[in-house]
Amino acid sequence: MTIFQSHAVWAGALSAVLPAAAALAQTAAPYPSRAITLVVPYTPGSGIDILARVIAPELNRRWGEPVVVDNKPGASGIIGADAVAKAAPNGYTLMVTVNSFTMAPPLYRNMPYDPVADFTPIAKIALASYAFA
Repeated sequence: MTIFQSHAVWAGALSAVLPAAAALAQTAAPYPSRAITLVVPYTPGSGIDILARVIAPELNRRWGEPVVVDNKPGASGIIGADAVAKAAPNGYTLMVTVNSFTMAPPLYRNMPYDPVADFTPIAKIALASYAFA
């Protein structure tokens, strides 16, 4: 194969791929393009709820889309986490939770979700310490 032929092969390959990439780039909407829900699996007024309500306006300012805090308390956070696990994995339903999220699986036999496979950590927004006396 000569140098010209190898360039022709690359040009042919690129001419097949570039239109598809351009079509995908044109059809993809920027994120976010609609309201985002922050699910808090605990009661309103809890420490994590307050934290979610403090960051929601800042996310709204940065993203330019509404950010709604939705409390779904019960079963040590399992009810809210289950709602998030069953939501479409498109980034519009996020969960703000505490470390009990990682403690629930060993305590409950029939978890309605897989805490490793069904969730993707995004950011640590707070750090808390505990003391036992």
